[in-house]
Formats: sequence, C-alpha cells, structure tokens
Amino acid sequence: MFYMVLCVAASLNSSTDESALLAFKSQINDPNKILSWSQGIPFCSWIGITCGRKHQRVVGINVSHMGLGGTIAKEIGKLTFLKSLDISNNNFHDFIPDEIGNISRLQEIKMQYNELNGQIPSSFGFLKNLQKLSLSGNPFTGDIPNVVFNLSSLVEIHLENNSLSGSLPMDICSNLPKLEILWIPLNQIGGIIPQSLGRCTKLKQLSLARNNFRGSIPMEIGNLPQLQMLRLQKNNLTGSIPDSIGNLSTLCFLDMGYNGFTGTIPISIGNLSNLERFGVASNNVQGHIPSELGRLSNLTWLDFCFNKLEGEIPESIFNLTKLQSFSLVYNYITGNLPSIVDGLLNLQSISLAGNKLSGEIPSSISNISMLNMLELGNNSFTGPVPMNLGNLQNLQWLGLAGNQLTNDPSMSELGFLISLRNCRYLKSIVIGFNSFDTMLPKSFSLGNMSASLEKFEAYSCGIRGTIPNEIGNLSNLILLEMGSNKLRGRIPETLGELKKMQSLVIDNNKLEGPIPVSFCKFENLYSIILEKNELSQEIPGCLGNLTSLRRVYLSFNRFTSTIPSAFWTNKDLAIVDLSYNLLIGSLPLEIGSVTGMSQLYLLGNRFSGDIPSSIWGRLQSLEFLILAENKLRGHIPETFANLTALQYLDLSQNNLSGVIPKSLESLRNLVYFNVSFNDLSGEIPNGGFFKNLRADSFKGNRELCGASQFEVFPCKGNKSRWTRILKYIVPPVAFVVGLAIILMDIIEKYTRQNGALR
Repeated sequence: MFYMVLCVAASLNSSTDESALLAFKSQINDPNKILSWSQGIPFCSWIGITCGRKHQRVVGINVSHMGLGGTIAKEIGKLTFLKSLDISNNNFHDFIPDEIGNISRLQEIKMQYNELNGQIPSSFGFLKNLQKLSLSGNPFTGDIPNVVFNLSSLVEIHLENNSLSGSLPMDICSNLPKLEILWIPLNQIGGIIPQSLGRCTKLKQLSLARNNFRGSIPMEIGNLPQLQMLRLQKNNLTGSIPDSIGNLSTLCFLDMGYNGFTGTIPISIGNLSNLERFGVASNNVQGHIPSELGRLSNLTWLDFCFNKLEGEIPESIFNLTKLQSFSLVYNYITGNLPSIVDGLLNLQSISLAGNKLSGEIPSSISNISMLNMLELGNNSFTGPVPMNLGNLQNLQWLGLAGNQLTNDPSMSELGFLISLRNCRYLKSIVIGFNSFDTMLPKSFSLGNMSASLEKFEAYSCGIRGTIPNEIGNLSNLILLEMGSNKLRGRIPETLGELKKMQSLVIDNNKLEGPIPVSFCKFENLYSIILEKNELSQEIPGCLGNLTSLRRVYLSFNRFTSTIPSAFWTNKDLAIVDLSYNLLIGSLPLEIGSVTGMSQLYLLGNRFSGDIPSSIWGRLQSLEFLILAENKLRGHIPETFANLTALQYLDLSQNNLSGVIPKSLESLRNLVYFNVSFNDLSGEIPNGGFFKNLRADSFKGNRELCGASQFEVFPCKGNKSRWTRILKYIVPPVAFVVGLAIILMDIIEKYTRQNGALR
C-alpha cells in the first residue's frame, strides 16, 4: 500500500512538472522550431530539460542561445525541484514573475542578454539556496532589492548593463560570506562605496564601473585578500587613491580611470606583484611616477593618460619585460626618451603624446619588433627621425606631429618615409607641425605600404616641391592632409585613382592649374579643402555627381567663369565655400535644389544681376549665407524670410537697392546681419533681431532712415508720439474752443442789446 501511495504521488508531481513546462512553452516564441515539447514524450527527454535521477523531477532548464522570445510564464514557479534556470542570450521580454520566488531549491538563475524589463522581483529574497544570479544585458530599472544582499548562499552577482539605480546598502557584506563576484557596471547606481565591502573577504572580482558612485574609495577595500579584479572607472569618485590598495596581493586588474582622483600614485602599488593591468586615465593625479612600479614584473598594460604627472619616466619602467601597452598621453612628463630596447621587447603600443619630452628619438626604438603603435606627438623632440623605423614590420600607427623634428641632412627627400614603405600593416602616418623642409620621396608610395595606408597627415611641416604622381599608388588611402606647406605645381591626375578617399586637404600651398577631372572618380569623398592656392580655370561641374560629398572649400583661388549648373546636382551638399575667386554671372537658380545646405559662402567674387527670389523657399537648413563683395543689384528678396534656420546673412558691398524687407523680422535665429555699403533706402525695420543691431550693419547706405541706434536720419513720416497727438487731437480741440468763444461773444452782445432796450 505504501509503495502504491508513493507511485501515485510521484505520478502527480511529474504531471505538475509537465504542465508547468507546457505552460512555459505556450508563452515562448520559437521561430527556429527547436523546442519540440509535447505530451506523449517523457518530459525528461525534452530538449533543454534535465531531471533528477531519484524522483524524475525537473532540476534544470537550459534553453540559452536558441533565439527564443516571448515572456516567462508564472507557472514556472511550480517547478519546485528546479535548481538551474538558464534562458540567457535570447529575446525574452516583459517582467520576471514573482512566482519564481517559490522555487526554494533554485541555485542558479541565468537570464542575461534578453529584453526583460521592470524591477528585479523582491521575491528573490526567498531563494535561500541561490548561488549565482545573472541578469546582465537587460533593461531592468529601479533599485537592486536589499533582500538580494541577504542571500547568504550567493557566490556570484552579475547585473551589468542594465538601467538600475539607487545605491548599495551600507551593510552590503554583512550577510554575504560566500560572495566571490559582484559585477554591476554600466548602470546608474550612485551613492558612496560602502565601507562594509571590506567584509566580503572571499571577493575575487569587483566591478562598479560606469555608474554614478561618488566620494572616495574606502580604505577598507584593502581588506580583500583574494581580490583579483577591481574596476572603478567612469564614475564620479574623488579623493586620493588609498595606500591600502597595496595590500591586495592577489590583484591582477586595477582600473580607476575617468574619475576625479587627486593626490599621487601610492608607492604601495609597487607591492602588487601579480598586477597585470593598471590604469588611472583621465583623473587629476599629480606628482611623479613611482619608480617602485618597476617591480610589477607581470604588468602588461599601464595607462596614466590625461593627468598631471610630472618629472621623468623612471628607468625601472623600461625593465618591465611583459609590458605591451604604455600610455602617458597629455601629462607634464619631461626628460629624454632613453634607449628602451633591452627591457620592452614585448611592447606593442607606446603613447607619450602631449608631454614635454625632448631630445632625439632613439634609433634603438626600431628594435621593438612587436610595436604596432608609436605615438610621440606634441612634445619637443628634435633632430632627424630615425631612418630605421622601417624595421618595425608590425607598425600600424606612427604619430610624430607637433615636435621640432627635421629631415636627415644627408637626404634630399623625407628619408624616413622611404624606410616605411615595406611596413605592410601601416595604416596611419601623422607627421604635421614639424620642420622637415624637404620634398616627398617618389618611392614613398611604393612597396607593401601602398596597399595598407589609410591616413597621411603632414600639415604644416615644410614639405616643398610637387606632389609626386606615384601618390596614386596608395590605393587604400582615406585621408590625405598636406595643408600649409610649400607645395607647388599641378595636382596630379593620379590622385583621382584613390577610390576610397574621403577627406582631401591640401589648402594653403601654391598649387596651380585646374582641379583634375579625375577627382570626379572620388566615389566616397566627403570633404575637399583646396582653399588658399593658385588654382584656376572652371570648377568641374562633375563634382556635383559625388553623392558622398558634403563639404567643399575652394576659396582664395583664381577660379573663373560661372559655376556649372551640374555642380549643384548633389542635394546633400552641406558647406560650399567659393569665396574670393573670379567667378562671374548670376547666382545659379540650381542653388535652391541643394536642400541639405547649411553654409554658403560666395563673397569676394564678381557675381552680378539680381538675387533670385525663387531659390530660397526650400533651403530650410541654411544657417550661413554670405554674398558680400560682389556686384549684385536689385532688391533684397522677401523670400529670405523663408530661411528659418538662418543665423548669418551678409549682403554688404554690393549694389542692392530698395528697402530692407520688414518680413526679415521673423528670422528668430539670426544673430548677424550686414547690408552696409549698398544703395538701400527706406526705413530700417525695428522689430525682431533688428532691435539688437548697430550702425555697422547699415553704414554706407545714404537713403536709409530709422531709429537713432542705427546712426541714420529719422524717417520723415516717423514723427514722435506728441507730434501725432498734436496732429490728430489739437485741431478738433481748437475748433471747439474757437466755436465756444464765438458763441460766448454772440451771447454777450445779445445780453447787452436786451439791457439797452430795458
């Protein structure tokens, strides 16, 4: 009899599990038809289901990475033997049902990377056996329920990348004796870091990064003897870095970047013999770099950029043989760069830009064969660039801009570029603002580098001579910047072969001749800046066919003729600057079709005729319209009032006549307006932005009149208030008074006559 009762009970319990699973499945969207759960097949053999051996009850659900959607059915709370629930990396949405708190045996909840929302259920507080809670990558909101921190069995808490707020309880570790991982970055949690974290003595990984924590790091953080990873970056933390961090002997990863820390780098950090990554980027840390950091023999990553560190780089740093990445960008580091061959042979990236380093760049740097980034820009390095940089076969980024570097005096061309031509991975060369005073080598664009280089910036570094035709071999080039140099001659047609070009900047040189027609092959060109040269002839109309083009700067050249109608074909042009050329003709009507334009500069040319009134109605994005210093005549179009985004309007030094349209008062965004030195007449409007203008906007127009602030004559019909009162009120009053006097005189005469008769 007892055996039969047990069998019946087991059957009933199994039926409960099956119905709960089917209810769970009924709310799941299974586009890939993976879950073939159905009655008639033992549920213990269903995909993703694990049953216990003894009672054949469901103890595990794992449907992760199956592309499932839908919601979590409340019936899941009936699976009372469930120990592990894994629905991670799917598309489940809506909230977690409170009924999940009924599963008292549950040890593991993995729901990360779904679309679950709402608040974390407080019913989790009933899960006394829970060891791992992972809800990362969902849009959960609200506070973390305090009951979660009372689950003494918890070993891991993963809540990163949600929208959780609130703060951590001050007694957070009072009931978490087993906690090893607290991982809650990428939320909106604030408040101070609780001192009681120091009681979680089994903690191995702690990440509070990318939240809103404030205040200082409690010194009790140094009481975590097993801590291996501490991530506090991108908060609002302040104060000094506590010396007690030096007690964390097992620490491997320490990142405190992007906060407001002050003070110095504690010497005690030199005791962390297991430390592999250490970063305090973007703080206000000052003082010297402790030489004790040279004892961190396992260090692979060191980032102190954007601080106030000073003094020289300790020589001990260059003995860190495992170091792969070293950044001191924008500090106040001084001294020379020592020979770093012997110690840093595994270095892959060194970034020392924005300091006060001086002396020559040691040629021995070329022996660091693993180096892929060398950034030494914005320092005070002098002397020639080492000719053997080409030995760095893994180099991807070379930054030397903003120094006082020169060319090797034995070379007639920029020699070090020749050595780089076999660097097959090199993507970026930035060498502007130096004093090379030499020519580009023709062979620079040959070799293996020709297929890899994407960016070449050599702005204002004394490059002279012509642009070599061979530059067209740089088939992968995206950005070419050689402005403010001494380049002369014609732009080579071969530049047009660079099909991937997005930004071409060769302004402020002495280039001459036409823009090559081959430029019309630039399928991806976004910006072309050729201003301040001696370029001439007609602007190629085919530039209007470049659908990616947004910015055109061709000012201060010698372009002639009219602007081809085809130039305005591209409706998404944003900025066009053709100022100070020799362009003639009327303003093209096609301008009105460029609906994406925000800035148009045509000043200093020879445009003539009327300003067309029909082209301004569709230019709703236009903010700058500069037509000054031309030969335009006629009236200012009333349709300028349609340019609702307009901020700057300059029509000065033309031959415009007529009145200033009063409709312009409606341009609420206008902050600059200039119609000086024209032949305008009539009253200056005094509403809207005109109230803020002064005389400079209108001078040189003898027939204008208006308010005294404009320093023009008052308008003849613009009489004062008292004048208008006298005009309309005094005459009737005078008439009434005069009539009264006449009547009184008649009455007086009549009275005298009657008296005489008596």
